[in-house]
This record gives sequence, structure tokens and C-alpha cells, in this order.
Amino acid sequence: MAATVQSILQEYFEPFAAKHPLSLEQRLAAERLRDCRTPALGGHVVGCPEGHVRTVCCNSCRHRNCPLCSAFAREKWLAADR
Repeated sequence: MAATVQSILQEYFEPFAAKHPLSLEQRLAAERLRDCRTPALGGHVVGCPEGHVRTVCCNSCRHRNCPLCSAFAREKWLAADR
């Protein structure tokens, strides 16, 4: 499995933050990226009106620097640039 920003933050953020002083903004940004699309941010149920398909989706952090949240916007921007 390839390392992602989220997997690195999940594994190493707390030990790093314990040793290095971080501003409130830095801590909040790292925590949001770490918790993006996990049960830590809660979730919601998505399904069709007839009830045939139902799934639980975890909420995203919507942070502007989150690779998971900005992937669609980045691809859309790159496609428009061509």
C-alpha cells in the first residue's frame, strides 16, 4: 500500500506534536487531514429514494489543503487547462 498524507499523519502526528510546539492552526489542520473521511468526523447515510441502495459515508474535512477533498477540484482544473 502506498503511503498517503493521511496515513502518515495517522501514524506519526501525535508523537511529532508531543515533541514539537505547534500553533493552534497547525494542529487543527493536521487533525482535520488525519481524520478526513473516517468515523472521527461522523457520517451520513446515502441512498436512493426507493430504498434499494443504502450506504454509510464518512464526512470529509473540506480543508483546502486536503488531498482527499481537493482531488476532484484539482482534476477539474487540470482538465480545463488543457
